[in-house]
Amino acid sequence: MVRALRANAPTHSIAILMLTSEDSLNGETDALAAGADDYILKPVEPRRLAARVKALLARSSSRILAGAH
Repeated sequence: MVRALRANAPTHSIAILMLTSEDSLNGETDALAAGADDYILKPVEPRRLAARVKALLARSSSRILAGAH
């Protein structure tokens, strides 16, 4: 799914945060290699999730602003 989003022009630059119960190093590294911006295991503590989402949105905003110039 991540590869498909990254390969499609309208969705290639959206932020992708994987929230999954798959607790394997291969799953995480594969998702990140495919283009996921972050990877979080469930169950997740709400404050940790909020912090990760805020950081991801900040990085995404920076990329958008950098591309606009």
